[in-house]
Amino acid sequence: MVEGHPGVWATQAPGRVYTVQPSNLDCFYLRMLLHVIRGPTSFTDLKTVNGVMCEIYREACDRLGLFESDAHWDSALAEAVVSQLPHRVRHLFAIF
Repeated sequence: MVEGHPGVWATQAPGRVYTVQPSNLDCFYLRMLLHVIRGPTSFTDLKTVNGVMCEIYREACDRLGLFESDAHWDSALAEAVVSQLPHRVRHLFAIF
């Protein structure tokens, strides 16, 4: 069982979250939320911030303060360096 989440087993937790290009905005913001919000059981949980249901994932990211710095861009590039070919990393940098 996962500590703090009764009824959730460690085998039910996602083992890998794949890289998403920032040009695919909705999936990119969803991925950001998956890395920050602990123990969501639905997409509604991911869109709910401090008891307020957001319309879109970007709004939820904004309410959580994920855009206050460029840290998310830095982490996206660091992950791309490990998993992508050099020309794809350059393309990603150009998108940023």
